[in-house]
Amino acid sequence: MQEVLEAWFCRWKAEVVHRLYKQNLGQGRSQARSFAAQLMHAELVVRAFHAMREVRLAFPGMAWRHAQRVAGERLLTEIKAASPPRRRLGKGGER
Repeated sequence: MQEVLEAWFCRWKAEVVHRLYKQNLGQGRSQARSFAAQLMHAELVVRAFHAMREVRLAFPGMAWRHAQRVAGERLLTEIKAASPPRRRLGKGGER
């Protein structure tokens, strides 16, 4: 019985986190299934919002949509610079 309760409690934690992120961070479009993927997506959402606030502070008269675009480009460049290069798959899935 204790194992069942522990499993249920872990699942409940994941559901609560998912609901909070989905409602408060605009993750309604996230298709993440694992808890780790949800956390990574939430981190990206928070980083994107922070980047947009920085752009809006630097350029106060900038339109919201334009600030989103500029912040997104900056964040994408930052992520690509920090990520290891990917190897491309050949035809048939071989490397």
